[in-house]
Formats: sequence, structure tokens, C-alpha cells
Amino acid sequence: RYRGGEENRRNSQILIFFFLIFGVWYRLKAFNCAPRFMAAISIFLVLLLLIGALLFFHGDIRTKMFTVEVGMSGSDGFNYTRYHFQYFRGSKSKIIGVEEPCNLLLKYNIGVENGEFELLLKSPYGKVVWSKVFTGDEKDLQRICLQEKGLYTLIVNAHEAKGYFDISWSTEKK
Repeated sequence: RYRGGEENRRNSQILIFFFLIFGVWYRLKAFNCAPRFMAAISIFLVLLLLIGALLFFHGDIRTKMFTVEVGMSGSDGFNYTRYHFQYFRGSKSKIIGVEEPCNLLLKYNIGVENGEFELLLKSPYGKVVWSKVFTGDEKDLQRICLQEKGLYTLIVNAHEAKGYFDISWSTEKK
């Protein structure tokens, strides 16, 4: 399943790259070029395809580009997100609007049977305000001081994980 935003744009660029290479090869073949010229062009295009495939299927890039969800069920709301999953690789995110500096009360109940799970909170400018990595079960309430107003992003990252998460939040004035 493709994700939105930058990952979706990146996936489109990669697909366009592969189609362009195929299109160039196909058009040159239609012109009945000299056999030596076609052989050289074919080798060059195959090398381009191999380089593109290496970049596309490299582990770190692939993990950031695709979200894989197997047996995923749950729901999202204005101030919560909760899911159970048999296999989850990728991320989910929620936007938290803050009108003035305040404390964010982040309540979570995380269960990880396999893999690794990470919870991040990013400021409106993309700086990580708070993060935690989970490899087992954990339940807690965190009070996080938010210094700026704006749209914060709560990100759930999973790497080959099995389990569940139940996360809710509210704000309180300082």
C-alpha cells in the first residue's frame, strides 16, 4: 500500500524512471537501428535499470517508502489512534493542533510481540520533541511541554512488528 505525501511522490518518480527507460528502448527498437548501436543502447539501459532497482529495493529506502499492514484493524479519531496488527512495517501519523504553548498529555498502551515500535512527536518545524522505542508491552502517561503553537505531528513507526497500540492525547494550559 502506498503512503501519501513525499513517499507517494517518490514512488511516482521511480515508476516514471522505469517507464522512460522502457519507452526509450522500445522507440529505438522501432527505428530499426544498427545491431551494434542497439546492443550498446540495450546494455546502457539495462545498467540504468539495475542501478535504479538497487536504489529502489535498498532496505532503508524501501522501509521508508512503503507501509505494509497485515491483519490491521482499529480506528482513528480527533484525539486518539488505536490499532491491532499481525504485521506492520511503516508508519502512521496524526496531526495535533496547538493554539498556544501548553502541556500535551500523551497516554499510551503499547504491546509489541515481535519487532520494534517507535513513537515520535515532531514540532511544527520538524524537530523531534519527544520519542520512545518499544520492544515489549508498556503503558504510561507522559506530560510533554510544547513551547510553540502550531501543528505537531505524532508519528508511529513500526519495523516488522506484531502487536497493538492505543494512543490518546489532550492538552492542558501551563
